[in-house]
Amino acid sequence: MADVGNGEFIGSGGDIGCCQLMLWRVSGEELYHNFSSQHNAAITSILDLNDNKHFISGSFDCNLNIYNIPKKQLIKSTSTSHKITFLSKCPSLNSTNKNKSKIDQILSGNLNSQICVWKINKNTFNNITGIVLLRCINIGTYPYSVVGWGESGDEVLVVGKDDWVRVIDYGKGIVEKGTKLGQFT
Repeated sequence: MADVGNGEFIGSGGDIGCCQLMLWRVSGEELYHNFSSQHNAAITSILDLNDNKHFISGSFDCNLNIYNIPKKQLIKSTSTSHKITFLSKCPSLNSTNKNKSKIDQILSGNLNSQICVWKINKNTFNNITGIVLLRCINIGTYPYSVVGWGESGDEVLVVGKDDWVRVIDYGKGIVEKGTKLGQFT
């Protein structure tokens, strides 16, 4: 589940009933739209793109899909080579914007032990038109999720399948260090 559309909607997805992706209106608790059949495997992540119009979903079908909320439609599907485990915002890579909430780049994790950085493409009307892969960083195990951000702003803390929390510098494309869960001091 994810907060989508500036808190107006909750997005839900999974693999029950063959990969349903639904938006629920928070006020009134009613179904806004069912984006069924856009993925053909488990939906693992939904991410709001902070513009009140778009969100993105990731799936084990190796696709990243961008949706337009008001139009209730899929606008772009990007095929990757690996199953997606999570999606996250990139805090520092977006910091050149005057509006800090605007998202220009996102992170994805995949079952090939990588964190990937994606650039969000927009047209002259600031509408999202797609995404482009910038780089992937091998972290040595497949990543479960982002659990925080480092102080420098270019670092993300990622938990992997091996229960290690790694510091990934996605600006430089390197894995800096890691700590086993339960061993923080």
